Amino acid sequence: MTPKGNKEIQMRIKRYNDPCIFWKEVSPELKKEEAKNNLSLGLSYHSQTHSNDCLFQAAVFDDSHLLGALCCFKFKTNQNLIV
Repeated sequence: MTPKGNKEIQMRIKRYNDPCIFWKEVSPELKKEEAKNNLSLGLSYHSQTHSNDCLFQAAVFDDSHLLGALCCFKFKTNQNLIV
């Protein structure tokens, strides 16, 4: 039971195996603040056609509202990029 006036929040984490589904579900919310999310948007868009570059994609939701997204990509260097 939560104290009066407080809202209980249930978050869920969704892991994506298909970059196209990640793009479809996450990009509309990220586009609302495109300047802030341009790297995530660009890499997520790229991963739709280059899925071998995508190591991991996940999103955190409160009901159906996106709270955050995590993407991990590999590059042709010795480093990976987590956004």
